[in-house]
Amino acid sequence: MKTLFSILLAAIFATSATANGDFTLTVFGQVIELNTAQWSKSDITVKILDEEGHVLVQKNYPANVSVKSKRFNVSKLTAGNYEFILSDNQKISKHSFSVKPDAVEIAQNSETFNKPHFALSGTDLKINYLNLGNLSNIKILNNINETVYEAFINTPIYSKQFDLALLDKGEVTVILTQGSEIYTQIFNIK
Repeated sequence: MKTLFSILLAAIFATSATANGDFTLTVFGQVIELNTAQWSKSDITVKILDEEGHVLVQKNYPANVSVKSKRFNVSKLTAGNYEFILSDNQKISKHSFSVKPDAVEIAQNSETFNKPHFALSGTDLKINYLNLGNLSNIKILNNINETVYEAFINTPIYSKQFDLALLDKGEVTVILTQGSEIYTQIFNIK
């Protein structure tokens, strides 16, 4: 009976909730509760950004507390649009919300991007990326920032190995772009 009462009370006070399969955001007045129980059991970073992309809040949680719910009081934020960004070593998820004078509203849509994995062994560069059919772009730049390789990716899985032995020694930059997400990795060819 006590559990049923608690559930009913939470349903009454929760004005907005949304889930993307990995986490849920629930609004309780001017507090947003982030539940990451389905998120991977690794260290996570939570950021809240304003409309211009300025980081207003950044909290890092170690793996042993990353699956617990977290509460963010947004009562001090001015009216406007904001974004929750949740990331770990595998992916980044973004979710928009807006603060209004009398309410906090969570957008129903969210975006999740998988992070690419780059590995350099000698002069062999391996790139693995779970693209999931999105349109992405990959570039490899040599030590004088000339593009030596560029491709557009629209397949679900991208896995490729490059032999960089013919490039001059120095820095090689790999840039992978998917939508608004840009991943950059710099390697030193010796």
